Amino acid sequence: MCAPATCINCSSVAVAGCKTCGDMCDACLKSIHGQPMFKGHTVGAVIGPRNTKSSICSKHNRDLDLYCRVDSQAVCLLCVHGPEHKGHECVVLADFVDTSLQDIGKQVGRLQGQASAVRAAAAEIRSVLEAVNQRDEQFRKALHAAVVELHQALYKREQALVTASCTIAAGKAVRARTARACTNRDIWAAHQSADRCRADGVGRVRHCGGQRTTIEARCSNCWCSSA
Repeated sequence: MCAPATCINCSSVAVAGCKTCGDMCDACLKSIHGQPMFKGHTVGAVIGPRNTKSSICSKHNRDLDLYCRVDSQAVCLLCVHGPEHKGHECVVLADFVDTSLQDIGKQVGRLQGQASAVRAAAAEIRSVLEAVNQRDEQFRKALHAAVVELHQALYKREQALVTASCTIAAGKAVRARTARACTNRDIWAAHQSADRCRADGVGRVRHCGGQRTTIEARCSNCWCSSA
């Protein structure tokens, strides 16, 4: 036969059980568990002994059903009334766990939202970088094409200048040869004219009885006067 469940406070026979605190006798249930801080607890039939040793107070051998916010540790019902935690703000451990889990869930949600925002920003940055790289590549290609076109234009201009220079030089040479040829023809023609004039002048002198002055006057445009 199993031993009856005992009160978590005075070890008397338990008559009721709290799902949060544990089993209690009638006196402890009225004096301790009747306080406002335990108002939300559900009291029912005796629960019986618990096997979870990690939730037992090592000092009072009671369930760690409360949480001391000042010392940040789980405490039992007797610890709350003891000198170590007297006057401290204590809450039900289960409620504290639920609140903490909710806070953690909210923090996780915020972190997930921030992570999503970071991923979106990273994707946008990658897109901008790709666009910049693409524009940079297009600019490099356009610049290279412009440089090649400029080189070709300069080469054509240089070839045109060389051709024009050669043409001018050839023209000068032709004009120089033409001028020399014309000068030689003029000199030759002048010599021939002078010879004719002299021959004609001598004949006239002989014919006119020595009137050389008149002949020289008529032959002033040739070399007769100098003969």
